[in-house]
Amino acid sequence: MSAHETASQSPSAGPPAAAAGRDWFLVGLLLVIFCVGLYGIHWGRVECWNTDNMALRAPPLSMAQDYYMQKPPLHSYTNFLLVRVPLILLQKTQHFSDAAQLAIELIASRVLVLIMYLAALLLFYRIVRETHGLFPARALTAVFGSGAGMFVEAPFLTADIPLLFWMLLSFHFAWRILCQQRLRNYLLAGLFAGLATACKYNGLAIALAIPLAHLLATGYSSARAWGNALTDPRVYAGALMVPLAFVLGNPYAVLNHRKFIADFLYNYQVVSIYDGRVEGHSYLAYFERFADLIGLPGLLFVLAAVLASFFLRRGAASDRLASDTRWLALGVFLFYYLKFASLPLLPARFVMPSLPLFMILGAPALAAWPQRLTTWLLLPVVAYNLLCSLQVGQRLVDDPRMAAQEWVVANVTGGRSIESHIFVPHWSRLPGADLREIRLPYVSGRNRMFAPLLPPDSFSSKNLDRYERDGDHLDWYTREALLTRCPDFVAINRSYYGVFFRAPGDTLYPEMRRYFDDLLQGRLPYRVVFHAVTPAVPAWAYPRDVFWLDNDLTILQRDDRLLEGPELAAYCAGVPR
Repeated sequence: MSAHETASQSPSAGPPAAAAGRDWFLVGLLLVIFCVGLYGIHWGRVECWNTDNMALRAPPLSMAQDYYMQKPPLHSYTNFLLVRVPLILLQKTQHFSDAAQLAIELIASRVLVLIMYLAALLLFYRIVRETHGLFPARALTAVFGSGAGMFVEAPFLTADIPLLFWMLLSFHFAWRILCQQRLRNYLLAGLFAGLATACKYNGLAIALAIPLAHLLATGYSSARAWGNALTDPRVYAGALMVPLAFVLGNPYAVLNHRKFIADFLYNYQVVSIYDGRVEGHSYLAYFERFADLIGLPGLLFVLAAVLASFFLRRGAASDRLASDTRWLALGVFLFYYLKFASLPLLPARFVMPSLPLFMILGAPALAAWPQRLTTWLLLPVVAYNLLCSLQVGQRLVDDPRMAAQEWVVANVTGGRSIESHIFVPHWSRLPGADLREIRLPYVSGRNRMFAPLLPPDSFSSKNLDRYERDGDHLDWYTREALLTRCPDFVAINRSYYGVFFRAPGDTLYPEMRRYFDDLLQGRLPYRVVFHAVTPAVPAWAYPRDVFWLDNDLTILQRDDRLLEGPELAAYCAGVPR
């Protein structure tokens, strides 16, 4: 009789222990995953070009700061304490340069995310192994851990992989309730659910696992059983830990509650219309996003296992602990799915936390299938995933901004000026840079796009100009303004200006399109001296569309000969030529 079968017969016992000895397959798998994750880890060199990154946001030091609170800051705090503070202390003794400090912090922050990813895989592996056995745990962890879509998020330093870690940690302790209804498990499940919410608001969904696990463990066959379960003080204690832990991870939600409520409400009301759509859903696209995370072969493998598992309710699937684990995963997954699949806009990272819950549903079939045949089916899936994961690293290395950094340090020298905007490197941070940098304010293109889509009486509509301040910055993007500033070089990125060359930005912001079109078509006294494009993604690779990697960069230099004409003679007066 297997260990998990023995434990399932004794509800008062703790979760069954793993088989004696270290699983060297798991050790090797995690080592491979870690090494693959290191490829391209220096992307950006001294900065992260994902403007949604949370790791490098400085945490607020006082309530007087107008701190960004549309997203919760737990990962900002975590990275600050585990990466930035030690680095500050180290710099006091080593005295390395600012550029070196930025580079070290960038790499260390990404290593931290990789470690959290490996920890999430360990939690997932343990749950599957102790409920369904060694082989399903190895198979599912290999598919999950090798997914190329997961390696996209690590270098971007978003809160999504840390969220995955906190949610699986909470789910792990909720899962322990199935075997052991100790108060400690309820409190820890609630604690980590609250921290998951403080990492990213959709983490709150994992809190559902606490009452659901208790109900599965204590019985639900009668109204009395339901009443006893829902009034149990341990459930209330676990539920109470959620808001307490949330405040612990996001203290300014209380200390500056007015701004917290306002920022949360605005983000909640506009998140579904970021691409201009207000209708539609993602009930089928939700599973397409799974393919962006673990590849189409990986998804088909998991789907086959999940569907087959529904026909194994008896025999191999009759284990009580295994059955309750699947119901627990299914309950939380369905709740998460129904909430987020209703959105018209659904990036792959939004569905990432629910993927391991869905994969658990396929464990019974993997326990029943012939291991040798399943292994031969699995090997090409994992190999393909790892190959695509390496391709993600290659795309990081081939980012045109990496080559642009080298070009600027070599060619923009002697204190000459270069004008840039969002999605373009901060040139002055580079080691050896001898230039003067001008950063243009950001025009998101969302103000005029959101205005007709939001209900007139909604909070977001009334405060749109406060959050999307496009109107304050448009004056920077005119022919006259550029020639007044008269920089020596101008650097532009298609990730930014491309918004104004396609619907609806082309018609909503004609002045932005005109400005960039004049630059690109040579109607201003600037000529192209550097242009690099993102290499095409191989037809066999996934994920196909990664916004932060789909860009090209153009650098233009002022052509002083054109300034000698009568039309432009009045501009750039006093500027060295």
